[in-house]
Amino acid sequence: MALVEDGEVDNSAQQGGLTSGSASWVSRRALAAGRDDAVVVVDSSGMIISWNPAAEKLLGYPADAAVGQSLALIIPPKHQLRHSTGFHKAIGAARLAKGGRPARVTASTADGRLVPLTMTLGFWGESAQGVSGVVAVLRRVGYSASFV
Repeated sequence: MALVEDGEVDNSAQQGGLTSGSASWVSRRALAAGRDDAVVVVDSSGMIISWNPAAEKLLGYPADAAVGQSLALIIPPKHQLRHSTGFHKAIGAARLAKGGRPARVTASTADGRLVPLTMTLGFWGESAQGVSGVVAVLRRVGYSASFV
């Protein structure tokens, strides 16, 4: 898992380990949610920069196969054009179409299955110049995380 710290990506943690130092709010939030929810972080061009163990389990791709790939990896082919258009529009405007509220989506898994999910989005690296990317928290439809 790559960590996002102050808009910079630290790939030294890509295999799931952690590095020393303070992680940004995005990293802490992603790691906290990571036990039950799939957390995928993409940069402003749509390239996956972080993929937690729950994403591996839910979507079937190991982190080392997903990180560095386009988010199109998990977007069903019939939705790719609409996703790409909406993603770039949101990044350019620094505004999420649903304001970050949960939405139902369908993802493609490594073995080709289509999985219905609930997705919650947020920006990371917001500045006067725009946003650095998007954090997506994914959960199977009907799944309720247990908080300890």
